[in-house]
Amino acid sequence: DEKGNATPLRYPDKEGDPVHFWPGPAGAKEWTHAAYSPQTELLYCPVQDVGATATRRRREFVESIPYWGAGVAVDAEDIAGSISAFDPRTGAERWRWRRDLPMCSSVLATGGGLVFAGEPSGEFNALDAASGEHLWAFQCGSGHHSSPSAYSVDGKQYIVAPSGWGGWAEGFLPKMLGSSHGAALFAFALPD
Repeated sequence: DEKGNATPLRYPDKEGDPVHFWPGPAGAKEWTHAAYSPQTELLYCPVQDVGATATRRRREFVESIPYWGAGVAVDAEDIAGSISAFDPRTGAERWRWRRDLPMCSSVLATGGGLVFAGEPSGEFNALDAASGEHLWAFQCGSGHHSSPSAYSVDGKQYIVAPSGWGGWAEGFLPKMLGSSHGAALFAFALPD
């Protein structure tokens, strides 16, 4: 509900009765990792605001095939995403950078006060870790669904961002059907 309280739902006993649930199977905090910054003492989470409707139906279990006991349809239009910064001691949200699509990529927090995050639409972004202000973006040509990393060579720091949309994620984001599937690894040097 609007206060953040969860109301548990059970699938109906009768086959064919739909149940809408939020977040859906690819909603809230998914498998992609969050990042913690000791400088800001904040936890940065990629968020997927996606609901779904499940309709109970009997299915035979087949090894290696996902089994839900229901047909699941992800909300096609009522979706969004964000990078949210939380105080892990209190759970309070400090800031939120809102997006039109769910954030399907891990985030990276650097010692230089930056948070990096890729979007399904291909943008790779830098945010101010303290305020959430959007500082920079680069269009990679294909969506992000993996983990950015940092490394240094001879004292120079670099950020790498893998891009390459596709796989299971496309079915959970109907708005992204037909998106570019090219894969690449981009490396960016941070300014001195």
